[in-house]
Amino acid sequence: MSRISPPRDRRGSALVLVVILAAVLTGVVLFAQVQARRDLAATARSLTQLMLHQAAAEGVRTALVRLAADDETSVDHLRKPWALPQLATNPAGLVVTVRVIDENRFFDWNNLALTPLGPQSRSATDIAMDLMNLCGDYAPVDRLSALGDWVDADSSGLWETAFYQQQAPPATAANRPLFTWGELLHIHGFNRDLFRPHEGETVFSHAATNLLDSFTVVPLPRERPVRINVNTASREVLLALAGVDQAYAIQHLLTLREAGPLRTLQPIRRAVAPRLQDAVERFLDVRSLFFRVEAEATQGGRSERIRALARRDENGAIAIVQWVF
Repeated sequence: MSRISPPRDRRGSALVLVVILAAVLTGVVLFAQVQARRDLAATARSLTQLMLHQAAAEGVRTALVRLAADDETSVDHLRKPWALPQLATNPAGLVVTVRVIDENRFFDWNNLALTPLGPQSRSATDIAMDLMNLCGDYAPVDRLSALGDWVDADSSGLWETAFYQQQAPPATAANRPLFTWGELLHIHGFNRDLFRPHEGETVFSHAATNLLDSFTVVPLPRERPVRINVNTASREVLLALAGVDQAYAIQHLLTLREAGPLRTLQPIRRAVAPRLQDAVERFLDVRSLFFRVEAEATQGGRSERIRALARRDENGAIAIVQWVF
């Protein structure tokens, strides 16, 4: 009895189908493995980022505890323990760097919302104008006027909503304190170039300081200025406050504080011109209320940064004003 074999073309087709099926199955397995590796890597990255975030948050907490532990809150200076940068490695191997910055060493942009005491008094606008000159901005009048209209509570002025409605895209003047530095870029006359470090042979190359090293944003309404700490402020900030014609008095003040922190404002009252007494009383102090804490956790090329603006009262109690993640 003879056997009948399937045609050769049918056997060849079946073999091809088997090969194709094997290739497809192999591809599916490989894809599943690759996807699993990707998912595992994404999970590991998410876990690492979470650990970095937690480590940075713990760094902020530790810094605030150190700040609250200051046993002399009537005077602040940059030789106190809280002012020293901290670098540590936590048990998980993450490197955490933390620093506390005295925000009262800078001039607050939001002070421009305050009404001047009188024509003979030195105003927040006068101070800001001199400080911007020292930062290399020699024509800040319109910028400061626009900023004043942005942060004051009323709707009268050249740079209010009626002006911004004519821009593209149209906008509305905030009529409240600035919340962040970035908000300045929405205000007439301000742009990113103003905040860049001065480099090269330009008109700015002879500037004594930069805007970022001289101003701050404390996002709170106020009836009185956020004062400048005479023990921590730079020469340029103090010179702007007193007026550029008071260079000798400010140099005398800097010499005095090298010997130790000033505990009263009497030395500067005696040093500056009588017409500046109101400015000294209104804008200067020997202690600080606002502090910015910056914490960064790093591991294997990845990092996470957290910033917090805190207010410390005369009893050492700390309150968070703003978080930045």
